[in-house]
Amino acid sequence: MPSVTDSVHLDDMSDSDSNSSDGDKEAFISDNVRRDGQDDPPSDSWTFQASSDRGAKVFHGLSKRIVTNQFELLYNPVDDYLLSKVNKEIGHLLHVGRVNLHGHDNSQEVTALDAFACALPHSFLFFFKEWLMTADNKDSAALVTFDDIIEFVRYEVVMRIGHISQADLKDWDMNDNSIASHEKVRSAMFKADRPACDRPPPPNTPTCPADTLDPIMGKVLEDINSHFQQLYFLTCVSV
Repeated sequence: MPSVTDSVHLDDMSDSDSNSSDGDKEAFISDNVRRDGQDDPPSDSWTFQASSDRGAKVFHGLSKRIVTNQFELLYNPVDDYLLSKVNKEIGHLLHVGRVNLHGHDNSQEVTALDAFACALPHSFLFFFKEWLMTADNKDSAALVTFDDIIEFVRYEVVMRIGHISQADLKDWDMNDNSIASHEKVRSAMFKADRPACDRPPPPNTPTCPADTLDPIMGKVLEDINSHFQQLYFLTCVSV
């Protein structure tokens, strides 16, 4: 944004040159905005771009448009060699995802929410609850259910997609019970949020050294790697 010096210069320019128009001022301000790394002055709303109707569904009721300009996919011989592998891996991913979600693969449509649920390991919910219970005062964490955690994750995704805060959730047709679940998890997180080295270790376990990975997070990463391996890697195909 324009600095104090720029603002003074703008006022001087207005006083000393009676022929200056509002258009000149707007151009001057626009130049300062561009100088700060923005192409245009901030607007009142966002317009999200998507390449397909299916891709635009993730933006729900937000302002969006489908980009119709076609692009040309260029690849070299190495890409050509790997393309057949990618096609097999995608087929494997869709099959495993549908089986995980529905128990069978009947070529069901996979929505954006389905894809997120498929990519999130089930163990994440258990490890999240385990981390909440590391607080000294476990009363808040004990009240958190797995349904609360699911609602919390869902609304965190909504807030990031919509660039909104918790105070705006009601404007997005979120019911009071779900908002209460979100607040319950946030309260428990606030009490558990501290370095692993500052909390008492489990019985017969040494204290976690400072500046090292939280052991619970280590278990999360290990499960995510195992889960992604099952989803994305195909035996004798993936490198």
